[in-house]
Formats: sequence, C-alpha cells, structure tokens
Amino acid sequence: MADISRLSRLVNGVMRGVDLSANSLLVLSIKVGAGQTELTQALLDKLLLMEGLTDTAGKYNATNVVASASPTNYTAGSSDVAAHLAGIDSALATAGGSDFSDSVFRISDNGDSSKKIAFEGSAIATSTVRTITMPDANVDLGGIATNASNISTNSGNISTNAGNISTNTGDIGDLTTLSGVASNSTSLGSFTGSAIPDSQTIKQALQSLETYSENSRSLIQNFEWKDSAKDYVVDNTAVPATEVSGDRYVLSHDGGTPHANYDGASAGDIVEFNGTSWVATTPTLGSFISVDDESSVLYYWGGAAWSTKAFEATTASTGLTKNGFDIRLADAVENASGIKVLNGAITLEDLGAFDTDDLAEGATNKYFSAAAAQSAAVADSISDGVTDVAPSQNAVFDALAGKQAASANLDEASTFFASTDLSAAEAEQLSDGSNADSLHSHSQSKIAGVAGEAFAINTTFFVRYAITGETAGRVYKCSIDASASDKFYAIGVIQPTAAKVAGDAVEIILLGVVSLLANDTNFAAAEVGQAVHLKAAGGFDAVSQITYATDEASYHGGQVAEVGKMFVGNMHLLGIL
Repeated sequence: MADISRLSRLVNGVMRGVDLSANSLLVLSIKVGAGQTELTQALLDKLLLMEGLTDTAGKYNATNVVASASPTNYTAGSSDVAAHLAGIDSALATAGGSDFSDSVFRISDNGDSSKKIAFEGSAIATSTVRTITMPDANVDLGGIATNASNISTNSGNISTNAGNISTNTGDIGDLTTLSGVASNSTSLGSFTGSAIPDSQTIKQALQSLETYSENSRSLIQNFEWKDSAKDYVVDNTAVPATEVSGDRYVLSHDGGTPHANYDGASAGDIVEFNGTSWVATTPTLGSFISVDDESSVLYYWGGAAWSTKAFEATTASTGLTKNGFDIRLADAVENASGIKVLNGAITLEDLGAFDTDDLAEGATNKYFSAAAAQSAAVADSISDGVTDVAPSQNAVFDALAGKQAASANLDEASTFFASTDLSAAEAEQLSDGSNADSLHSHSQSKIAGVAGEAFAINTTFFVRYAITGETAGRVYKCSIDASASDKFYAIGVIQPTAAKVAGDAVEIILLGVVSLLANDTNFAAAEVGQAVHLKAAGGFDAVSQITYATDEASYHGGQVAEVGKMFVGNMHLLGIL
C-alpha cells in the first residue's frame, strides 16, 4: 500500500487533518488483525533489536527471549535464547573433533538407518588406547562370531597374530587343534611315528616332541663331534701352512713336538688360527673329527692317539672270504699234495712231491725238496754252472762257520756266505753280478712298496696292503679296530727316517730283527722274550696280558729280541673280541 502521509483526528470534537510528513505519530499501542493482537512499544523495541536495529537504551536483548523447548543435541545453561545459543556454540566447537563418546558415535546402514554399529570401550584399561588396524583386504567378521572358541579369550592376542586372519583359508575353528579335526576336539588323534603318542592334546604332543628332541641331541653330543679340519698334520715339527683365519688342523699324536709357530700347541691337539694366533683344543676321549681331504674316514681320539674309522663297507675280493669282520683266504688246495688253505690258515702238504731229492748238474730253476733240506744228502758244493738254486744244508753251515774253502770256481752258495761277518757280503758279487745285500740285507727280508698315507718320521709302523676303497697295491697303517673292516693283517714293518706322504717309496721289512727308532716307545728289560702285539695306527706293545675292547683284534706281530730290538715275523691273528 502507499505510504501514509496524512491522518485525521478529532480536536475538540472537530475533525482535523494531521500532516505526518512534518510530525510524528504518537500512539500508545496498535491492535492488529482480526484477533486484535496488541502491539506495544515494549514488543516493538524487542522486534527491532532482533532485526539488527540498535537498542539505544540497551534495555532489550536476546537474554530476555524465552526458548520454547529443551534441546537434545546440546546443553543450555538456562531457557533464554542466549544460553541456548551458547550451548549450540559449544557443541559446534567439538562437532568436527577427533574424540567421540561411544554412547553417541554410531554408524548407520545406508539402506536402513535403524541398523547401526556402536563401539564400546569400557573393557579397556584406564589411560590406554587400543588400535584396530585394517588389512589391505576385505574383512568378514562373521567367522569370528561363530567360532566355538571365543576369540576374545584367546591368550594369543589376535591383533599381534603374524598370520593375517583375513587371509586364512582354513576354518578358524581348526586352530583349536591345528589338525583339521572337529573344533571342539581336545585330542590330536593318531600319529604314524612313535615320538608322539596318539590321542594327545597340543601341549602333551609338544612336550613329547621336546623330550624326544632333547634325548636325540644328548645322543649326538655324546659322540663329541668337532668342527672339521683342513688336514691331518703328519709332521708337527714343520712350519705351519699359510695362516688363514678360521683354518683348522689336527696335529698328529706321533708327529713330534709342534713347531713354535703353533703358539704352544701339543701333539694331538686341534688348532685353529683366529687371525692373530693358533688356538689349541685338546681332544677328549671319544672325540670325532673329519678332515677335508680324507673323505672316506673319520679321526677318533682314543685318549692318547688318533685313529681312523672308515665309512665304506668291507667286501671280500677273489680268493678271499668274509667271516664276520674277518677277511681271510678262501679255502683252496693247490696241487692236491702241495699248498692248502683251510679256515684262513695256510698249510704245506708233502713238499717232497715238488721235486726229487737230487739236483742234477745243469738243472735250472729247481727247488730242493723237504727231505733234501732236512739232511746232508745234498753235496756240500754245487757243481759249476748250476744257477738259481738253493745251497745245501751243509754248505750253509760250513759258510757260517767260516769253513768254506777258497776256490777259483765259487758257486752261489760259497759266494753268498763268503764271510762269517755278514756285512762283508755286501762286497761280494754273485755269479750273475748282483750284490748279495740286495737279497739278504743283513738278516732281514725286505721288499719295496709305496705309501698309501702319511707316515711320521723315525717311527716304526706295522703295515698292510690296501683294502677296498683305498689305492690298490699301496701300504697303510694296521689297526686292531675290526668294527668296520679288517685292517689288522700285517705284512711287515716300515721305519721311515724321513716323513712320508701318500705316493712316497717305502722299504717294507717282512722278516728279521729291527732296532727301534727315536720316536718309538722302548721295550723294558722285563719284556724281553714277550710277544709283540699290534695296536692302533700301526703301533705295537709287548704287554703279556692285553685287554681288548669289543670289535678289536688280537694280532701277533713278532717277539721282543732285546731292549731296543724286536723280531718281526710269525705274524698271525689270535682272535677278535
């Protein structure tokens, strides 16, 4: 409607015009609407204030407005608008924060808002924060809700489980037994072995397994295994090999006093270079150690000496037979009434059948018969021109007694025994030009051989020929150990005056008297006349009463001739324990 510029009023009963453009209309109240709501100055002043107009008197403000209802999402200090606005302001200050009460915070389903997710933190310890970490995968918690064993009481916190539960393809119920049996089962069922008894719980089964493992470890430790070494040092007196940190060596028990560069180690020790010095370990009885360049044996410390224990099985080749751990000659008969082998022993049957008693002049390559050897029937001298025959008994006796007459036509017998001083035979020549010493060698019978392993200097060793798995034709140390293979069949002794290694030439004394060397243990006066018995690693002793362990052989190798000397010969096996 148009602005009102004029009003009419009664003045002294007469209607007068009122110019509003020059004067203000002053009324005490105005009644508005059909209901005649009265608008007074007080109400108008409050309305003007709510419209942002100035309350010049400061008489009216929002604190005088009364709210019509109590709030549900914030707290008001009173029913005035100002108190409500203050409560709203406080609520808004925390509406976008990082801490929410679990009684208020909810997540509603997008399809049905009445379906909600709530969190409850009352079980958490005071001043403690628990974190839920989501994997990089979709997670369905339904399996946890149906698990017969409540996961909330599991002593292993699922939050620290290294195996992500979201990727577990097996039913979580199987975790109760770890066997795939029913989730409520307390028994692991049957086992195929004997280490774990059947029908055990997890704890019982693990205890059985631990007990079995501890017993097995104890058994292995009883063997006293040592870390492997690069080599077995035969000559301890030599300068050590190039010193490389971590290298280990076994010093032989019979190789002499170790070189000073071994930093005080003793014979038989295991030494290891630590980058600065050699650290020695003294082996204890029963210690085993392997050597890198000897793949078929282990070294065993028997308390005073190292001996070898072979890996390979014992076999018997042509002409031999195996009887337990004993390898012996197979039973055989040569020429019916000649050489005979029975139960490992060699016998001679009627040697007279080899030839007639008489050697005809000019006969060659003949052997004398038993009868001829045992009588003086053969002539004292062999006719000129006869070669390669043995001298008669009387010729031998005469030569030893110095009775053989000088002659321009000396035969082999008179030449061989030309002097009672046998060393003089070295200067005498046989009819074929060979030196007598090559046949006789001062009352010793010898043959040439090749070493199959290392032999220490100035030490006497009983030796044998190689067996299966060793280098054929070479000689090795004898041993009384019969647990794996028969290495006690001695053929003689060797006495190296210089350290020998595999492949070196050696001289084997088959028969005769030998003098002990510097590194040998000398015989006592009370042992003169005693039998010499084989021991480990080619060694020997002359104890009258010897104690053997299981699987050890009693082998006779000779006799003590005098202090410092022994007769080598008449070697034979007495038995195996």
